[in-house]
Amino acid sequence: MNISSKTAKKRKCPSKPLIDILANYQIDSQIIDYGCGYGADVKYLQEKGMSVVGYDPNFFPTKPTVLGMTILNTYVLNVIDTKQNRIKIIKDMVRYCAIDGHIFISTRTKTEINSLGRINYWTQKNGGFLTKRGTFQIGLDTNDIINLFSESNLINDVTIVHKKNGPKYTILVVKRKK
Repeated sequence: MNISSKTAKKRKCPSKPLIDILANYQIDSQIIDYGCGYGADVKYLQEKGMSVVGYDPNFFPTKPTVLGMTILNTYVLNVIDTKQNRIKIIKDMVRYCAIDGHIFISTRTKTEINSLGRINYWTQKNGGFLTKRGTFQIGLDTNDIINLFSESNLINDVTIVHKKNGPKYTILVVKRKK
């Protein structure tokens, strides 16, 4: 297991970004939860009757065999300790997203992570922080995620649909064009 696996939480309820997404966006039923951790959001969506596949390199390592019309990526990019690996995940998500499908990326904000880093005396690393538990956290706002799409040479393959920068988390919604 890698450093990002330590941040996966065992939850009995869906994540806050998923609740926000379900309340404010229409999502298509062929869903891939990319970086699903222990799968709480997957289970929640399945219980709602949605067709969803979870993928996580540490906990659900079987790669999806179908393209998703909806790709969920919740609290994944902000626990990846290098920009190169964040770009790799962006490329992978676009590869698994069907044409005209949507990718919903949720990350913790810079304000939230920087505040936690100061309060908890986390060690600075790669633009983010190494926590006392040995996990990595970096705050990413929607423009940071858009820059990752640009640096992955995929910005022309997607359309930015919506940006939300909240106090604790951010949501970027992109639509795959080609």
